[in-house]
Amino acid sequence: MSYLKDLDFDANFTDLEVEKRKNIINDKGFNKIVHKMWKVRDLGVGDNSIEADGGATDKISRCLIRDPYVIMVGKLHHLMVPPPIDDEDKLRCSLEDWERDRRRNVGDNGICFRSFLQCWFELADFWVEVLDLGRYCDFITMCYEGISTWKIGEEEGGVRVWKDDADIFYNASFFGGEKLDDDFFKGHDQGEGR
Repeated sequence: MSYLKDLDFDANFTDLEVEKRKNIINDKGFNKIVHKMWKVRDLGVGDNSIEADGGATDKISRCLIRDPYVIMVGKLHHLMVPPPIDDEDKLRCSLEDWERDRRRNVGDNGICFRSFLQCWFELADFWVEVLDLGRYCDFITMCYEGISTWKIGEEEGGVRVWKDDADIFYNASFFGGEKLDDDFFKGHDQGEGR
Protein backbone atom coordinates (compact mmCIF):
# COMPACT_ATOMS: atom_id res chain seq x y z
CA MET A 1 0.00 0.00 0.00
CA SER A 2 1.31 3.44 -0.88
CA TYR A 3 0.95 6.03 1.85
CA LEU A 4 1.78 8.99 -0.36
CA LYS A 5 -1.38 9.43 -2.40
CA ASP A 6 -2.71 12.14 -0.06
CA LEU A 7 0.56 14.04 0.36
CA ASP A 8 1.18 17.16 -1.67
CA PHE A 9 4.77 17.52 -2.79
CA ASP A 10 6.44 20.73 -3.79
CA ALA A 11 6.15 21.10 -7.55
CA ASN A 12 9.92 21.68 -7.57
CA PHE A 13 10.67 18.08 -6.54
CA THR A 14 12.07 15.92 -9.29
CA ASP A 15 10.52 12.56 -10.12
CA LEU A 16 13.52 10.91 -8.47
CA GLU A 17 12.99 12.91 -5.25
CA VAL A 18 9.30 11.94 -5.17
CA GLU A 19 10.23 8.28 -5.76
CA LYS A 20 12.77 8.37 -2.91
CA ARG A 21 10.10 9.83 -0.62
CA LYS A 22 7.69 7.07 -1.61
CA ASN A 23 10.32 4.47 -0.83
CA ILE A 24 10.95 5.99 2.61
CA ILE A 25 7.32 6.25 3.74
CA ASN A 26 6.52 2.77 2.46
CA ASP A 27 9.61 1.17 4.01
CA LYS A 28 8.86 -1.45 6.67
CA GLY A 29 11.61 -0.12 8.95
CA PHE A 30 10.27 3.44 8.79
CA ASN A 31 6.75 2.17 9.46
CA LYS A 32 8.02 0.13 12.40
CA ILE A 33 9.62 3.18 14.04
CA VAL A 34 6.48 5.29 13.58
CA HIS A 35 4.42 2.40 14.93
CA LYS A 36 6.54 2.51 18.12
CA MET A 37 5.35 6.10 18.59
CA TRP A 38 1.77 4.99 17.81
CA LYS A 39 1.98 2.44 20.64
CA VAL A 40 2.93 4.96 23.35
CA ARG A 41 0.33 4.21 25.99
CA ASP A 42 -0.60 7.84 26.54
CA LEU A 43 -1.91 8.13 22.98
CA GLY A 44 -4.71 5.82 24.06
CA VAL A 45 -4.89 3.79 20.87
CA GLY A 46 -6.73 0.63 21.82
CA ASP A 47 -8.48 1.84 24.93
CA ASN A 48 -9.31 5.54 24.48
CA SER A 49 -9.77 5.59 20.73
CA ILE A 50 -12.42 5.61 18.07
CA GLU A 51 -12.88 2.44 16.05
CA ALA A 52 -12.41 2.99 12.34
CA ASP A 53 -12.71 0.90 9.20
CA GLY A 54 -16.07 -0.61 10.05
CA GLY A 55 -15.29 -1.40 13.67
CA ALA A 56 -11.99 -3.16 13.10
CA THR A 57 -10.35 -4.13 16.35
CA ASP A 58 -6.64 -4.25 15.58
CA LYS A 59 -4.71 -1.26 16.92
CA ILE A 60 -3.49 0.01 13.55
CA SER A 61 -7.06 0.52 12.33
CA ARG A 62 -8.09 2.62 15.36
CA CYS A 63 -7.95 6.39 15.35
CA LEU A 64 -6.46 8.84 17.77
CA ILE A 65 -8.76 11.35 19.34
CA ARG A 66 -7.92 15.03 19.77
CA ASP A 67 -6.65 15.39 23.34
CA PRO A 68 -3.94 12.67 23.29
CA TYR A 69 -2.74 13.92 19.89
CA VAL A 70 -2.60 17.54 21.08
CA ILE A 71 -0.61 16.42 24.14
CA MET A 72 1.88 14.56 21.89
CA VAL A 73 2.35 17.64 19.70
CA GLY A 74 2.83 19.73 22.84
CA LYS A 75 5.58 17.33 23.93
CA LEU A 76 7.24 17.81 20.54
CA HIS A 77 6.99 21.57 21.08
CA HIS A 78 9.24 21.20 24.14
CA LEU A 79 11.74 19.20 22.08
CA MET A 80 11.74 21.57 19.10
CA VAL A 81 11.29 25.08 20.50
CA PRO A 82 13.93 26.82 22.61
CA PRO A 83 12.83 27.77 26.11
CA PRO A 84 11.06 29.51 27.60
CA ILE A 85 7.93 27.76 26.34
CA ASP A 86 4.81 29.88 25.96
CA ASP A 87 1.99 27.52 27.02
CA GLU A 88 -0.66 29.46 25.09
CA ASP A 89 1.43 29.30 21.90
CA LYS A 90 2.11 25.60 22.48
CA LEU A 91 -1.61 24.88 22.81
CA ARG A 92 -2.49 27.02 19.78
CA CYS A 93 0.13 25.27 17.61
CA SER A 94 -0.92 21.84 18.86
CA LEU A 95 -4.60 22.49 18.08
CA GLU A 96 -3.70 23.82 14.62
CA ASP A 97 -1.69 20.65 13.94
CA TRP A 98 -4.63 18.53 15.08
CA GLU A 99 -7.05 20.34 12.75
CA ARG A 100 -4.71 20.09 9.77
CA ASP A 101 -3.69 16.48 10.39
CA ARG A 102 -7.14 15.04 11.09
CA ARG A 103 -8.45 16.29 7.74
CA ARG A 104 -6.52 13.50 6.00
CA ASN A 105 -8.98 10.91 7.27
CA VAL A 106 -12.20 9.92 5.58
CA GLY A 107 -14.14 10.91 8.69
CA ASP A 108 -13.52 13.84 11.00
CA ASN A 109 -13.38 11.84 14.24
CA GLY A 110 -9.70 11.17 14.61
CA ILE A 111 -6.35 10.35 13.08
CA CYS A 112 -5.81 6.80 11.85
CA PHE A 113 -2.41 5.16 11.62
CA ARG A 114 -2.03 5.95 7.91
CA SER A 115 -2.50 9.67 8.60
CA PHE A 116 -0.27 9.43 11.69
CA LEU A 117 2.45 7.90 9.51
CA GLN A 118 2.05 10.70 6.97
CA CYS A 119 2.31 13.33 9.72
CA TRP A 120 5.57 11.87 10.99
CA PHE A 121 6.91 11.51 7.45
CA GLU A 122 6.17 15.18 6.74
CA LEU A 123 7.88 16.23 9.96
CA ALA A 124 11.00 14.24 9.06
CA ASP A 125 10.85 15.47 5.46
CA PHE A 126 10.85 19.06 6.70
CA TRP A 127 13.76 18.70 9.14
CA VAL A 128 16.03 16.18 7.40
CA GLU A 129 17.61 17.66 4.31
CA VAL A 130 19.16 14.43 2.97
CA LEU A 131 16.70 12.05 1.31
CA ASP A 132 17.95 8.99 3.14
CA LEU A 133 15.91 6.29 4.86
CA GLY A 134 18.38 5.96 7.74
CA ARG A 135 18.30 9.70 8.40
CA TYR A 136 14.51 9.81 8.46
CA CYS A 137 14.43 6.81 10.82
CA ASP A 138 17.06 8.43 13.06
CA PHE A 139 14.97 11.61 13.22
CA ILE A 140 11.79 9.75 14.24
CA THR A 141 13.76 7.72 16.79
CA MET A 142 15.24 10.91 18.26
CA CYS A 143 11.73 12.35 18.67
CA TYR A 144 10.44 9.08 20.18
CA GLU A 145 13.27 8.96 22.70
CA GLY A 146 13.06 12.70 23.35
CA ILE A 147 9.38 12.78 24.37
CA SER A 148 8.70 9.29 25.75
CA THR A 149 10.20 6.92 28.29
CA TRP A 150 9.69 3.44 29.72
CA LYS A 151 7.37 3.35 32.72
CA ILE A 152 8.98 0.02 33.59
CA GLY A 153 12.03 -1.19 31.70
CA GLU A 154 11.49 -2.54 28.19
CA GLU A 155 13.05 -5.86 29.12
CA GLU A 156 10.53 -6.19 31.95
CA GLY A 157 7.53 -5.87 29.65
CA GLY A 158 7.06 -2.19 30.48
CA VAL A 159 5.03 0.36 28.60
CA ARG A 160 6.14 3.52 26.89
CA VAL A 161 4.63 6.77 28.23
CA TRP A 162 5.16 10.49 27.64
CA LYS A 163 7.87 12.19 29.61
CA ASP A 164 6.82 14.99 31.91
CA ASP A 165 7.25 18.34 30.17
CA ALA A 166 9.99 19.27 32.66
CA ASP A 167 11.95 16.20 31.53
CA ILE A 168 11.85 17.09 27.82
CA PHE A 169 14.75 19.26 26.78
CA TYR A 170 15.08 21.42 23.69
CA ASN A 171 17.33 19.56 21.29
CA ALA A 172 19.39 22.44 19.89
CA SER A 173 21.60 20.12 17.84
CA PHE A 174 18.54 18.98 15.86
CA PHE A 175 16.34 22.07 15.96
CA GLY A 176 18.86 24.89 16.07
CA GLY A 177 17.39 26.61 13.04
CA GLU A 178 18.86 24.64 10.17
CA LYS A 179 17.85 21.55 8.30
CA LEU A 180 19.91 18.47 9.01
CA ASP A 181 22.57 17.57 6.47
CA ASP A 182 25.32 14.96 6.14
CA ASP A 183 27.67 16.80 8.51
CA PHE A 184 25.18 16.62 11.36
CA PHE A 185 24.59 12.90 11.01
CA LYS A 186 28.25 11.95 11.23
CA GLY A 187 28.37 10.00 14.48
CA HIS A 188 24.60 10.26 15.08
CA ASP A 189 23.39 7.35 12.93
CA GLN A 190 21.52 4.81 14.99
CA GLY A 191 21.11 2.24 12.25
CA GLU A 192 17.39 1.63 12.83
CA GLY A 193 15.16 1.01 9.87
CA ARG A 194 17.89 -0.24 7.61
